Amino acid sequence: MTGGRITKGVGGLYSVETERGARPCRPRGVFRNSGASPVVGDACTITEGESGRIGSIESIGERKNELVRPRVSNVDLAAAVCAADRPNFFLLDKYLIILGEQADGDRFKICVAINKTDLADEGGLNEIKTIYGDAGYPVFFLSALTGDGIENFSEYLRGKTTALAGVSGAGKSSIVNALTGRLSMEVGGLSRKTARGKHTTRHAELFALPGGGSVIDTPGFASLKFSGVSVGAFKKHFAEFARYADECRFSDCAHINEPGCAIRERTGGAISASRYGNYLRFCGEAE
Repeated sequence: MTGGRITKGVGGLYSVETERGARPCRPRGVFRNSGASPVVGDACTITEGESGRIGSIESIGERKNELVRPRVSNVDLAAAVCAADRPNFFLLDKYLIILGEQADGDRFKICVAINKTDLADEGGLNEIKTIYGDAGYPVFFLSALTGDGIENFSEYLRGKTTALAGVSGAGKSSIVNALTGRLSMEVGGLSRKTARGKHTTRHAELFALPGGGSVIDTPGFASLKFSGVSVGAFKKHFAEFARYADECRFSDCAHINEPGCAIRERTGGAISASRYGNYLRFCGEAE
């Protein structure tokens, strides 16, 4: 048998990268019978097919982590990607919470990548840097079109397995192109009718980075739902709240409508009005 790593999976057919190159494989029936299935990022062992035929995935190695959205495994870093020309901070903040719940402490790191900076003004970018930097996230500004920021981002990704994820049309595939030097990936703008990416990524796919490490391109999304996240859990994902929480009148302050709430008093100043507004919306959704 041969060891490898799953780099792509479409319709039950997987591509497994081995020391001798990529091999097409299908999982053995044992996976279907157990209800489990391989995912991009898995280490696995395979039996290669003879004369170019499709081989079999025999076993999957233990996963150090597994993301639900996007469904990939064994990542060191998840980069939440947003477009600078039409940022959706509501979805960005929601996705950062979903990632934070999956990270569960320190299972993987999270950063924010703002693409299409060539279409944004400097003042808006500085505001984004302040808001999300204060929230505790490393923030990277990129233009896949001009190449600005790509080298710095690439250095940060060196040696890591990174999943790029975010809303449709944020330019994740274009970022992968810029990071890897690939030119053949399908990319596209937003469909005016659906506000979703057109001719964009339909499945997760892992690519090697020239400087070491790998990056996973993933399908975009237009909406998100919380699953199993309680109102009380939201606070821990707003690191900027923690700086002032001890000043609240009540130690168990939910920062919603309690008197003497230090977070509410600082909203619009030290606390971003956008982030606090999204926090209230999330609490409302969870209730």
